[in-house]
Amino acid sequence: AFGAPALYFAVRGRLSTAAPGLPPRVVGLFALGGSQGLIGWWMVRSGLSGEQWAEQVWKATVCWISGNLSTSQGEHAE
Repeated sequence: AFGAPALYFAVRGRLSTAAPGLPPRVVGLFALGGSQGLIGWWMVRSGLSGEQWAEQVWKATVCWISGNLSTSQGEHAE
C-alpha cells in the first residue's frame, strides 16, 4: 500500500519537489519496513524446530520479539 504510490511519485519527480527532506525519509521508511520483516522472519525461524513444528508448539526468542517490537515502534514514530 505504501510502495506503489511512492514509486509513482518518485518516477514523476514529485518526491523531491514536494518537500526538501522527503526522499531520504521515504527510503528510511522502506528500510525500516524491510528490517522489520527480516527480524520477524528470524523471530519465527528461531522458534521453530522439527519436533516443535510437528507438535504446533512455537517458541520465539525474547530478543527477536523485542527487536521486532522496537523496529515497528521506530517505523510508526517516523
